[in-house]
Amino acid sequence: MMKEHSLDQRTFTQHDCRLLYDMLSVCLDGVFANSRLHNRADNTLEKQVFQSLSVLYRHLAACLMVNINRQVVKVNAAGTNAASPTASIIATAYLAALDGSASQAPIQVMDVNKQTIRQLRVWSQQLVNEPFVCAISDNLASLQRGIDRAQQRRENAQL
Repeated sequence: MMKEHSLDQRTFTQHDCRLLYDMLSVCLDGVFANSRLHNRADNTLEKQVFQSLSVLYRHLAACLMVNINRQVVKVNAAGTNAASPTASIIATAYLAALDGSASQAPIQVMDVNKQTIRQLRVWSQQLVNEPFVCAISDNLASLQRGIDRAQQRRENAQL
């Protein structure tokens, strides 16, 4: 008989905490950048695309927050709240993309979205807490599909 693993049975390591903070940080950056672009978009398709991506980032961030709140209290998290260089690079890339012209900003934000999902996957593969990886994998897959779908819709509309 297989033993069920609940998230409450295992705590996060210091390494996992650092990764989780970075994952949460880039998700919130994704929420902000895609929401901002949604508000700036002139056409309906771009508004829909960037709103849907913002929502997907928000769902992943919420999943991370729920599980972080449940688990991090069990870990001495002192010193783990500083963003890694990679998370800082992604945040800077989002801000630079948003500063682009109206025609270039959507292209640049989509490029950063692709970079972000790749990095989120790398970080999720480095997590030690396997039940947690399973808990967030659906959200990561949904985000990947959302980015792919957004890219396809933009290409079909020749944006």
